[in-house]
Amino acid sequence: MAKKGKRLREFEKNNRKFNVSEASEKRAKKYEAKKSSEVKENKKKKKTKVTNVKRLITSVIMVILIAFVLVSAVNIARLTKQRDELKAYNKKLLNLKEDLVAELDHINSAEYIEQQARKDLKMIKENELLFVVEEGN
Repeated sequence: MAKKGKRLREFEKNNRKFNVSEASEKRAKKYEAKKSSEVKENKKKKKTKVTNVKRLITSVIMVILIAFVLVSAVNIARLTKQRDELKAYNKKLLNLKEDLVAELDHINSAEYIEQQARKDLKMIKENELLFVVEEGN
């Protein structure tokens, strides 16, 4: 009851005339304004939610893309190092092959065969004498 008395005193204090239709229109306008502002706020909230979701998705995609690039860069560096090592090993093998081909040419020569026959098999030519000297005494 105290609220009613307070309103009545306030009304009487302001000396206003009370018109029901005007009050009804004011109330309707106020309600519409409040409703439209709520709709706008809801739209803003939805828009911010959509924007936040888009930002999150974009961020996740960017992180995945950066991770992919980093992994690829590490893989490229590792493969480049491995390629360089294989090139060095290939060069070493080519040098060894050249040495072995040169040695094979030398082994197939008549001079080398004769030298090995004299040294290992103790063979001699015609009209040659072979002296065997024992060492150790």
